[in-house]
Amino acid sequence: SVAETHHRMETSELQARINAAIELMPEKCREIFVMNRFENLKYNEIAQKRSLSVKTVEAQMSKALQIMRTHLADYLSLLLIVFLKIFS
Repeated sequence: SVAETHHRMETSELQARINAAIELMPEKCREIFVMNRFENLKYNEIAQKRSLSVKTVEAQMSKALQIMRTHLADYLSLLLIVFLKIFS
């Protein structure tokens, strides 16, 4: 259906934007983000594997999430507007 095709396109666009935001992260920040979000490791597990303090992992994740928010904000706002128009 048209709705399913549109949904797949939005999902694909969002995934592309997420991947682009991840690529913009500094290497250490990106590695820690991927370990947490895609490998499901806890901060203390990442700290042990990378010989870092938990505070360093926390700081790097905070930086990563800020990058994600910054680079996805415009897209998510647009998606929300489209969503609200469809369901109003």
